[in-house]
Amino acid sequence: MKMQIRKGVFETNSSNTHNLTLFSDSDWKKYNNGELFRSSGCDNTLITRDEAVKKINNIIRETFEANDTVEIGGKLLSDAEKEYESLDKSDYNALISFVESFGRCTFGHIPLSKEDYIDNQDTLEYDCGEDNIDGTKVYWEAFHGRDG
Repeated sequence: MKMQIRKGVFETNSSNTHNLTLFSDSDWKKYNNGELFRSSGCDNTLITRDEAVKKINNIIRETFEANDTVEIGGKLLSDAEKEYESLDKSDYNALISFVESFGRCTFGHIPLSKEDYIDNQDTLEYDCGEDNIDGTKVYWEAFHGRDG
């Protein structure tokens, strides 16, 4: 049930909303079409696919350089570096597959497409929609704790 409590304020009726993001019309369309990606972590800045690929490559390289052990994510560091070197560094999907092969936390917060971001929230329920705030159409998506 929607009820406006305060003018110009978007509110949810959920006490367990973990993430709420508002989008302009053009950004929402680009985000849904896979043209824009979430920058990383709690930073909801939207970036292009090229910017996401560049950022992922930088994060992988920095993680390798900062690692002073012989293993990373259950693999020998030397094997991981060889595997990375064989990748097409411009292919977002190949980079995501590589990162996920180590476990989500190995490389920290990486830029994600909408689909990958939703998949990454595996303990939360996804919801999205559109509203009108002071005559401006905004699109939103939210993640809530699962019931039960």
